[in-house]
Order: sequence, then C-alpha cells, then structure tokens
Amino acid sequence: MGLVAGGLAALAALAVGGALASRVFEFPWQPPWWGPLAGGAVGAVLVLLAGWWSLRGLLARPVLTTLRRID
Repeated sequence: MGLVAGGLAALAALAVGGALASRVFEFPWQPPWWGPLAGGAVGAVLVLLAGWWSLRGLLARPVLTTLRRID
C-alpha cells in the first residue's frame, strides 16, 4: 500500500514539476527517474512503521490473552 501511494505521489510531483518547469518557467527539465522508486520505498517504510506503532501494544501481549479478551 505504501509502495503504491509513495510511487504515485512521486509521479504526480514529477508531472507537476515538469509542467511548471517547461510551461511556466520555460527551461528544459530532465526528470529524475529514481524519484518514484525512492517515493515508493519511503512510502512502504512509513506504512510499515505506522502499522508497527499502532499494533505494538497488541504484539507485546501473549496470543491467548488477546484471543480471550472481549471488548
């Protein structure tokens, strides 16, 4: 999920940056193609960290305690 979100965000940023560079500021622009890869990697790591952070209390308890607990 983070890989797709980060990659799409990086592609959108490249598209907006390219449009501004070529049409508004009128200078040649060569997009860095490593941007979507880096964006996808950062997005994947952030989703991993967010999932771990939200589940850290659950992961610290024994499984039977979690299964027997009724909320």
